[in-house]
Formats: sequence, structure tokens, C-alpha cells
Amino acid sequence: VVFDMDGDGTHDLSKPVLTDQNGAYSFAFTQDEFDKADANENGVIDPEEGRIRVSGGIDSSTLEPFTGLYEADANSTVVNPLTTLVTALIDQNMSREEAKGKVTEALGLSEGMDILSYDLIEAASEGDAASGAALAASARVANAIRQAGAFARYVSDGAADEKVVSTELMAEVAKKMASGET
Repeated sequence: VVFDMDGDGTHDLSKPVLTDQNGAYSFAFTQDEFDKADANENGVIDPEEGRIRVSGGIDSSTLEPFTGLYEADANSTVVNPLTTLVTALIDQNMSREEAKGKVTEALGLSEGMDILSYDLIEAASEGDAASGAALAASARVANAIRQAGAFARYVSDGAADEKVVSTELMAEVAKKMASGET
């Protein structure tokens, strides 16, 4: 898990961050790191003041090894295929709220679901009725990312970087969604 403050894709905190067996993680900021991330000096890390990037391990939505890249903004409490799509829409100059609404609508999720804090696995284990549709939508996006990576790896004789491919795929999907296509 990477906390990226400056958009270069690298971890900007002094302590490495790994998920536990359930995918949970936490960041430990030094005061200097917090001050650097808090660009507007309001005492909190705002969504636009960093990105959370996740790669490697096992994707809990597909139970397959994960070779792509998932992203979320700095205020998200979960990172998964759905947050990655929201992040790609934000990169298309949508507001955070517009991007969440667009993904919720396009994927047929419960209105009002906060994709950036909705823990799909926890919600399912607690019997949340909305979790089934959210898990299915997440698995569809994850599968598209995985398939695009596999295809790129095949046509490049293994030279393709699946993290780049997943980022490019989400950017193209977001462009279409931002223009009104679903």
C-alpha cells in the first residue's frame, strides 16, 4: 500500500505499509510527513492531498493474484476496483461527489452508497442487502482490469506493466463515463 502525496506513484511515508490478511492497513505519518501532505494547512489530509495506491497480493473480489493497481483518494477508507473507477473520474475533472454518483448510477448500486468508505466484504458478512450488487460490480471491474492486463501481457510477450495497463483502462472507461456513456 502506497500513500502518494506528489503523484509520482511512489510511497511518500517513511514507514512501509502492508495489508493484513483481511486487507486492512493503516498509515503512520510523522509530523513532517503530515505537514507536507496537509498542503492547505487545515489540520486534516483532504481528498486531493494524496492518493492511496494498492498493488500485489490477492484481490479479495476475485481471489486471484493481483498484478494491477487500485487507487483511492486520501480520505477513502477502502481501496478496491470501485474506488479506482471513482478516482479515474476525478482525474476527468469531476468532483468527488459527482464521481461517486456516476459510478453508483452506472453500476446500479444503492443510491447514497459511499463507495469510498463502503467495505464490500464487511457489509456482505453483516448481511447488508446492498452488498451483493456492490460485490458483483466490483468483481466485474476487477475482471476487466485483470483481463486487460492478461491481454497486454500476451501481446507484449510478457513485457507489459499491468499496473500501467489497469490505470490506462480505468482512464478510458472514465472518459466514456464522463462523456455520458455507461
